[in-house]
Amino acid sequence: MFTITTRLTLRYLLIFGTIVSAIVVVMYTVFESNERDSFDAELRDYAEFLVSGVNTSTGSVSDMFDNLQDVTGQANLRFRSKWFLLMTRDSVVYESGQQDSIEDMVDSLQTMLPNRGRPKFRTIQANGITYRAFALSIPNTQKLRLGIVVVGSLDRLEATLERLRNILLIIVPASLLLAGVGGWFTARRALAPVAEITSAAAAISSSNLHQRVSGGNSTDELAQLASTFNAMIERLELTFNSQRRFVADASHDLRTPLMVIQAKLDHILTLPEIDPPVREDLEHCLTEVDRMSRLANDLLLLAKADAHQLRLIKAPERLDEIVVDCVSKLKNLAGQRNISLWVDVDDAVEFSCDSATLQRAIMNVITNAITYSHESSTVTTRLTAQDRAALITISDNGPGIPASDIPQIFDRFYRSDTARSTPGSGLGLAIARTIIEAHDGTIAIASEEGKGTIVTIGLPAEIMMDA
Repeated sequence: MFTITTRLTLRYLLIFGTIVSAIVVVMYTVFESNERDSFDAELRDYAEFLVSGVNTSTGSVSDMFDNLQDVTGQANLRFRSKWFLLMTRDSVVYESGQQDSIEDMVDSLQTMLPNRGRPKFRTIQANGITYRAFALSIPNTQKLRLGIVVVGSLDRLEATLERLRNILLIIVPASLLLAGVGGWFTARRALAPVAEITSAAAAISSSNLHQRVSGGNSTDELAQLASTFNAMIERLELTFNSQRRFVADASHDLRTPLMVIQAKLDHILTLPEIDPPVREDLEHCLTEVDRMSRLANDLLLLAKADAHQLRLIKAPERLDEIVVDCVSKLKNLAGQRNISLWVDVDDAVEFSCDSATLQRAIMNVITNAITYSHESSTVTTRLTAQDRAALITISDNGPGIPASDIPQIFDRFYRSDTARSTPGSGLGLAIARTIIEAHDGTIAIASEEGKGTIVTIGLPAEIMMDA
């Protein structure tokens, strides 16, 4: 898949190459035509000079022979690298120089003698050499068909044309190469704002919709694109802010009535006169109210985090004690499914954190491992210290997570097909990631179907000390 820069460069090269090739072909054709016309004109001038120097008044061939001998020297000085013949259709009367190719060309040259005084040009090949010949008739009183045939080798002209072709064969590719490099840099420079817009757009997410892409100070199409994109981001920001306010307000407003309902149900369940079936229904309602309260609290926490209003009260805490406490609080939940909880803490680690929210994140991960593990299996939590960093790993022997689900596993309300049969809202891991990142930490998950899952939490521990 070619980039826009590459496509623009190729199109520019195609257009430039077509224009350059057309110019070169026309230039070469015109130059070749002019050179050949100039060569033919020189042959014609040579022949006319000879005819003008011949005494045709007597019509005697011997007189013409003498005249040609007299003008040969002048002709050789004026028209170099050319020679001529005085001939009839039957014989050569006079020739200006001895040429090895004459024997092979005589027949062709004699057939050139013009009829009715019309001059002729002809290109002749002899002994691998190309000649150009021009024949001009000589008027005489003896009614003889005499003619002057001027002959010149085209080797020098062909050599000149070949040198020109070689030069053009070097210049054209070189110009195309330079044009390609220049076109590529020009396209890159012209599309640089697009790369900036793309980079800025890729960095914008739901958590930083206040950012905008830079359109520069120009008023071209790219600036209009940036302006349009910023307008779209602004509309999205307004929509997201409206949704966040709605979720925060709804979650906050739901907490009070849910607390009231929960308190009322707790009070009613203390009354001894309630029938067992009614008590069972009330206990079920209380469970659902409790679940809705947790969901409202989760949504409120995420809404605050999105609005950058999640306030953490950090203080130095023993991270190893927090991990052990989280595991202890979940032993009853694990016991309901006959799952063993193991905790392995090698070092005592002091970490500045909001203890309550950090416990919530760690417990969400451990709860998730308990929920999706096989019964009678083991969930292990380890804390290790590595070079001013603390790693908490929670591993289980559950069914694992399909590879296609892992990229979305921390998304809100996301639940894979295999998880839909278990209770939950799909917010546990999303909340854990939000809290861990608020503590400048990281959380990652690795899983293989049939072999279990490992969640790794990395925290920047500030103080490391021996237990």
